[in-house]
Amino acid sequence: MANYLKEFMKKKGRKPTEYELGKMMHMSAKGTAGAKKSKESVYAYGRTTQTHNNLGGRQRMPLKLSDNAMRINELIHKKFDQKTIAVILDLKETTVRNIIKHARLPRTAEQIES
Repeated sequence: MANYLKEFMKKKGRKPTEYELGKMMHMSAKGTAGAKKSKESVYAYGRTTQTHNNLGGRQRMPLKLSDNAMRINELIHKKFDQKTIAVILDLKETTVRNIIKHARLPRTAEQIES
C-alpha cells in the first residue's frame, strides 16, 4: 500500500493541509479503482465507510445505561452543561465527561435498553 503522506511531502516539499490529508486518507481507505486488492482485511474499513458515510453514520445500538449515565442523559436533554451536571450529581467533571464519551450521550429513549 502506498504511503500517500510521504509521497506528498517528497513531491510538494511541505506538510499537507487538513483538506489534502482528508483526501489522502479517503484514497487509502477506499483503495485504487480497478486495482486488485491483495488483502481484504486492509480494505474492510473502506467498505464500512461506503455503507455508513458521514452524512448519517452508523446507527446507535441500544445500550443499558448505569444510574449515573441515565441521570446525566436526562440533564443533558434539559440543556445543562457538564460543569453544572458535575455539581448537581456531586461528581468530578472528568467523570461526567468520561461517562458522556463512553455511553455516547445524549441518547433518545429508543436508544436506551431497559
